[in-house]
Amino acid sequence: MTHNILQALNVGIVGCGSIARAHIKGIQEKIEGIRFTAYYNRTLEKARQFLNEFGGDIATDDIQLFSRLTNIQAVYVCSAHNVHLEQLEVLKNMGVPIFMEKPLVLLHSDFEKMWNIIDKHEVRFFSGYKTRFNPLVSEAKKMIGKPYLITAQVADKKWDEGRWTSDPEKGGGHIISQGVYAADALRYLSDSEPVEVFAVGVSSNSTIGTIDKINATYTFNNGSIGNLSVVDTAVGAGVSKFFTQAFGERLNISLMDRNTTLFVQRQNADKPEKYTAEESGFIEQSRIFFNCIRNSSVFPMDFREGWMPSEMIFCALKSVQLKKIVKIDANRLGKKSLESCVL
Repeated sequence: MTHNILQALNVGIVGCGSIARAHIKGIQEKIEGIRFTAYYNRTLEKARQFLNEFGGDIATDDIQLFSRLTNIQAVYVCSAHNVHLEQLEVLKNMGVPIFMEKPLVLLHSDFEKMWNIIDKHEVRFFSGYKTRFNPLVSEAKKMIGKPYLITAQVADKKWDEGRWTSDPEKGGGHIISQGVYAADALRYLSDSEPVEVFAVGVSSNSTIGTIDKINATYTFNNGSIGNLSVVDTAVGAGVSKFFTQAFGERLNISLMDRNTTLFVQRQNADKPEKYTAEESGFIEQSRIFFNCIRNSSVFPMDFREGWMPSEMIFCALKSVQLKKIVKIDANRLGKKSLESCVL
């Protein structure tokens, strides 16, 4: 009897924090053939802690040294969002696939710089968006067809301003960091690109005036309308942090309980159908990342797929600032001029 034994992929970690730990633990528990071999962190103590906890060969606080390691076959970038671009500038020459957590950057102008690096150096790039890979999300997309209207909500408790994710210069804050999940849901379920947005927003929890509550209405190329809401008062009552509804020609769908419960109301049915599944998107995105590497296939979540949800959020924030409709150029990626939010 013969057994298929996967040759281990050696993976390096950039940024040894809670997100990196969640990735490593999930992968070690559920995906075979992955070996974590190198850890970079700006503080050496954390990198050494990961090496001791998860095994491997090296821990370092020198990203240049990390980038010269020849036994790494893939890299996870799990660092603070504000250093993603400068780290990619160093990692680009490694010639290995890179998985980067969302949001990819915090400054709108940095998307052009990041794209230029990826395009020029032909970096195989995977954008981490866990919600896209929950099984009921793709099932909802198949069922709804072309929706007339989609609503996507992210409702979370107030973030502690002492955490780095709340810092507008490091993590971007609640809307930039988490609003992209709602934006991605609108774009994915509509199966179309946004063309314009009008948004209103307020700042109530932030001590420095950062907008922390927003409502935005998008129109899409195919005629679908999307409504996005992001708030930081409390988790959505009865529906969880993530809540999405889509209204199609003959049925409506509701996704709730962090995308683990799907209700489908058909036009002529008395009661909705109910489907449940595990919240598996976080680990599934890694499974797909590694499968694509082994099969030399195209990543389903490339740079463009990671960029567009952030583009939608940045344009919504600009609409709040200008108090008018802002047009979105979804085809600008790769053009010489990447000015997107055109009035």
